[in-house]
Amino acid sequence: MLVVAAILPSLLLLSRTSAYPTVRLGGEVFAGVASIGWITDRLFNVRTPVDMIVNAFARHSLWAAAALFLISLACRYLPRDTPRRFTRNGLINTDNRQ
Repeated sequence: MLVVAAILPSLLLLSRTSAYPTVRLGGEVFAGVASIGWITDRLFNVRTPVDMIVNAFARHSLWAAAALFLISLACRYLPRDTPRRFTRNGLINTDNRQ
């Protein structure tokens, strides 16, 4: 529950930016690789470095949460190159590029 409380505000703030799909994909890949490594370890009794990598990340989770928060603030509040316009349905990019 503490992990959710530490990460959720950053993810909510980041979810309104164009960087969110990249961050989400990175988390999905990390979780997928970790789960495949753990399944391989349990089913076939093959030693994988997944436990070591996940535990190393967990030891620095406070720094990771702080970095995610700073990144979400930067993505949300730093100026963009393209103008933005808000409508009733959400954010619309007003430039003509696709």
